[in-house]
Amino acid sequence: IATEPVPSTQPWKLALTTEKIDAWVRAEVVNWLTLTETLLSGRALVRYDIQNAPVKEFRLRVPAEFKNVEISAPNIRRRDETNGEWRVELQNRVVGVHTLTVTWELPVSVTENAKDLALTGVEVLGVERETGALAVIAKPPLQVTQKSASDELVRIDASELPDWAQVRGAGGSLSPPRGEGDRMSGEG
Repeated sequence: IATEPVPSTQPWKLALTTEKIDAWVRAEVVNWLTLTETLLSGRALVRYDIQNAPVKEFRLRVPAEFKNVEISAPNIRRRDETNGEWRVELQNRVVGVHTLTVTWELPVSVTENAKDLALTGVEVLGVERETGALAVIAKPPLQVTQKSASDELVRIDASELPDWAQVRGAGGSLSPPRGEGDRMSGEG
């Protein structure tokens, strides 16, 4: 080990190879469904975790029967819908955590006793992994009970929902199953 600087006979060189790394995107979705006697309304919080490279566009599938669909987030440039698939373009590329809020309505009639409803939510497209939760709130005088659910849905307590997705003072009956995989859907 030299203790004194050694004079260089040549300027130093370094050769590098570059490659473009694709973004790695994971999404967690919390679908809040609120049921009244005449309306099923929904609010999905889609929390993206973007790593490796920034992205400028997100894609979602919203069931075709949903009405009055609104997608909101900071810096949205445009929203386009084709056959139930939404493309959301941002003003600038983002990396890290980015959250979209999707709201919708679906007219229903549950005035008869024991009305069966098949429930589904917003699906995230083009991500490496999607996880999330589905919470159902029934406004009085309604009550919900689970009739059947797909295998990837697991019943959890409302306190297990992520802090960023908590809705305080929702009132009514809460039934939050949690799902993981490529798609979350179930029947309530």
